[in-house]
Amino acid sequence: MGIAPLSWRRLACLAGLASCLLPLTAFSQTPGIKTSRQAAAAPPSNPPATPTLTLADCLRIAHERQPALQAYRASLAAAEDGSQALQNLPRLAGLFAKDIPIRKEQACLGIEIAAARLDQAERETTYAVTRTYFAILFARDQKKVANKVVTELNDALENAKRLVKGGAKKPTQNDVERTEVYLGLAQLKMEEADTGSARALAGLREAMGVGPNFAFEIAGEQLPEFDVKVNKQEIIALAMSRRAELTQASLSAQVTNLEVDAQGRSRRKKVPTYATGSDIHANPIPQGIMDDEYRPGAVGLEMPPSLVGKKRDRQARAEDFGDRAAAVVDKARNLVTLEAEDAYLKWQHNSTNAARARGAADRGGKLAERILEDFKSLGEAVDYKEVLEARVLASQARAAYNEAKFKVIVALAALERITGGGFHAGLAASK
Repeated sequence: MGIAPLSWRRLACLAGLASCLLPLTAFSQTPGIKTSRQAAAAPPSNPPATPTLTLADCLRIAHERQPALQAYRASLAAAEDGSQALQNLPRLAGLFAKDIPIRKEQACLGIEIAAARLDQAERETTYAVTRTYFAILFARDQKKVANKVVTELNDALENAKRLVKGGAKKPTQNDVERTEVYLGLAQLKMEEADTGSARALAGLREAMGVGPNFAFEIAGEQLPEFDVKVNKQEIIALAMSRRAELTQASLSAQVTNLEVDAQGRSRRKKVPTYATGSDIHANPIPQGIMDDEYRPGAVGLEMPPSLVGKKRDRQARAEDFGDRAAAVVDKARNLVTLEAEDAYLKWQHNSTNAARARGAADRGGKLAERILEDFKSLGEAVDYKEVLEARVLASQARAAYNEAKFKVIVALAALERITGGGFHAGLAASK
């Protein structure tokens, strides 16, 4: 990916317009977002005690109320105000500080970087909401499986106890105790599902930016199935062209390269850099992971608050930092490519597993039903242990299928995030 061309935002700044992007007040005027003053003036409403929210509803609330997005919007507004402050300097200021035109250009690029940072945060918020939303449905599915097997095992246990008490040769007391063990394990799975649902709900509330007193239910009782076609090369191409991280790295490299010209316009021995009045250099850098999963980390920019020395020496050092910025862009490009390819392979693997797990779940359910019918009609001719194990096996297969479906959905959500929203899996449109 090369250096990004001049955008309309940057051209607007260079032309001395009042702002390169929407002013901060525009955020308070966005439909669905109320300022504290507007909220106080609004008449009290009586919403349902527990509204039912779809994924689209949760995403809308998150993009309005998530504090992280509000923070990045404030950073964007600060970048706009900083650029405007430079635009408002009197023309005479350029006579004493000849680097002001360059600082104006850097400030305009800073606005675009802040906008890309906000876009990145929005994608991450969408992913967090989507994942936790479907995690709740996954927990509900698993609880249904556990509930079913607990009910069946309770019935089987009562029948086994009755037959043993009546002196039947089968089932035996060992079969009774074996049933009690299976029942205890199934009850543990019910508790795990309840805990998983509560944790997912807590995570969803945080992702939406709402507090623990925000009561709501989510729509749907089970995980949907998604039959989505994914092309590996298309995923990589979309990631390379739309990822906000690449935009930030590319624009930051332009800011750093402009520093060479800025340093050349001053004869002072100590000249402040763009890092003095900008936080472009302070972007958080993901750390690498080198345990069971290999995940290389990114490389960050460097720029001291000021450069010291003769003009030629200061420019030479600025060029060195420019070389580092170019390497940052190359590293970011490689990391985005790796992430896109890895996400595609995970989706491919999980999709294959889901298809196999579905077949196993269907066969397991039919087997359990057939053995149970044989037991009812043939009695002791069918081993009670075989009936019991078939029921447990069927529940395990169904639980495995639910997990496989959830992993496919998480993989699709990751592909949407990794491609900067270029790939659409239709998750928010699911019922």
